[in-house]
Order: sequence, then C-alpha cells, then structure tokens
Amino acid sequence: MSEWQPAASAPRDRLFIADTGMPWACLAIWNEPSGMFCITELETDLYQGEWNDTAISHTYVSAGMLRGWMELPEVSRG
Repeated sequence: MSEWQPAASAPRDRLFIADTGMPWACLAIWNEPSGMFCITELETDLYQGEWNDTAISHTYVSAGMLRGWMELPEVSRG
C-alpha cells in the first residue's frame, strides 16, 4: 500500500487522491483559475424519509488544507 506523500508536494498536473481531513480520501486536481485544489465531496440527502440519496459534487480547497496525497492506482484493463 502507498504511503501518504507530504501535502506540499501535491502534483498540479494530474488527478490524485487527497487527504483533506474528511473521514475518507477524495479525488483532487489543481485548478489554476482559482489557485486552489478542486476536490470531490460526498453529498447525502433525504429520499422518502431515508438518508439514501447520494451524489458526488465538488468544492475548492486551499493548498494549506491538504494533509497529504497519494497517486491514483493503475487500472488493469487486460
């Protein structure tokens, strides 16, 4: 298993897995116009009285909010 890399060395040219302090890791990528990282967020809403309406959205976080990062695993297509 990969080790978390220092936040200061997070890439700004590709997707990666980020630790931003949430209970789970998320996808992240540098967003040049905002000067921040764009990360995935899990959303859950009520549907027919249950918290089962899940979705993924995004938000922006400053580089200082990253705690660490990892490369995305390779996908075997063979």
